[in-house]
Amino acid sequence: MKKTTRDWLQSWRDFAPAISTALVGILVAGMAYVSAMAAVRQQYVALAINILSQSPKSESDRELRMWATDVFVRFAPGTVPLSMVKSLREGAVIPLSGHAVVTTRGSGTLIPP
Repeated sequence: MKKTTRDWLQSWRDFAPAISTALVGILVAGMAYVSAMAAVRQQYVALAINILSQSPKSESDRELRMWATDVFVRFAPGTVPLSMVKSLREGAVIPLSGHAVVTTRGSGTLIPP
């Protein structure tokens, strides 16, 4: 027996609630994942800025500064000049006194008082 258009339409009506529920679940899970990843990026940037606000005292501190610089550059809202990257890796300090660190979309921004 050949199915008519009306039969196909009835089949879709029967399955539509289950399909839409599954799609909404997938959409909500995706949004939760994106939000969680943004929060993790903000924590990494805050940690990187904290590391870069202190002078390196040993060789392991220098390796940690290289990691922190890479994190800072990766999540910066704009392009970080190569000269700044080089100076941060060599031990330049990000001054934090009197500044607030604001994290937005996974990036740290220094706001003067």
